[in-house]
Amino acid sequence: MGLQAAIVTSASTRYPFEALLPGIRVRNKQSPNTTAFSYSIRNGVRTQWIEKRARPLSRADVPDAWLNAPIVLLGPVAAELPPDAPDWFSKDSFTCAVPQGWQRSQDRNRLVTVSPRPPAGISQNIDAIVISEADAPRTFWNEWMEATRVLAVTRGKNGAVICARGRRPVRVPAPAAREIDPTGAGDVWAAAFAVRYAQTGEPVAAARFAATAAAISVEAVGLEGVPTLREVEARIAADRGGLNRR
Repeated sequence: MGLQAAIVTSASTRYPFEALLPGIRVRNKQSPNTTAFSYSIRNGVRTQWIEKRARPLSRADVPDAWLNAPIVLLGPVAAELPPDAPDWFSKDSFTCAVPQGWQRSQDRNRLVTVSPRPPAGISQNIDAIVISEADAPRTFWNEWMEATRVLAVTRGKNGAVICARGRRPVRVPAPAAREIDPTGAGDVWAAAFAVRYAQTGEPVAAARFAATAAAISVEAVGLEGVPTLREVEARIAADRGGLNRR
């Protein structure tokens, strides 16, 4: 998206950061394990198991200079990041959370269950939360809104719903896409949304931008599908011209 990215994470020293994330600064809290999942999909329903967990992160693991980052995207995957983490950062930082990792718990067989409610102790100062409709049905949206100014509920091929305080929910459709690999599309959506919303202050326009980025990302395998800013803008222009309609 034309910005300098940096990542704070917890993973094994054997994780190939340089090969997978060239040009991105990484502060890794060394851990015996890298968090890893296995999953199966049947009839459109995903079942997950947590195979390994990395060490949890704390504020001390974030370099002091990074606590003033203009845009912060919080993406816990297995509760390794505490739900008050948004409060670590400057009041001038735009914070966006993808809270699925705060919703996950596991039983003795490592089977994952997901709570539709916000976790106890969640910060009340999050600028935006991006959450899947599968993880937070509509009856729980008001609870999530207590922690944020904007709630973006993603709905896969059905687009997204943007809920902002004091405004009616707005539905944003998903562009047409030739799906090859949907893995990670939600994370692409969240990152693109966070960047564009922080830059413009317009959540609905940011959601349309994010939907296009996610649509491009599913058209290739893995990180190969993550689009550049130029690719997203070109697809938006093509869609306006009627070249990619269903």
